[in-house]
Amino acid sequence: MFLIAKRLEEPSVVTKMLDLQQCPAKPLYKLASDLPLVLEEAEYDGLQWQRQIESSVIASLQTTAKQIAYRLAIVDGFINSLSINKSNANNGNSDNNNDNIEIKMY
Repeated sequence: MFLIAKRLEEPSVVTKMLDLQQCPAKPLYKLASDLPLVLEEAEYDGLQWQRQIESSVIASLQTTAKQIAYRLAIVDGFINSLSINKSNANNGNSDNNNDNIEIKMY
């Protein structure tokens, strides 16, 4: 539907996709990013935005930032661990001994 709205597909593609003779299975699409879309700027003639930032909004954003930082640290630890394993495998040190793997605790 997004491609139709962008005029990258014809509207008739919907009818074709609903035809079980032409499309006996659902198409395989990559999942969209789970990151939200962010409206960065909007302008309207004759309208002035009034901004009122409450402390609860700031606290909520700070909590979200801490959670994201924590998740990033976990992923970074996984990447470092996998990099060490790959480096050892490439150097001929892959003897199924995990004693030399450093696990970072954040």
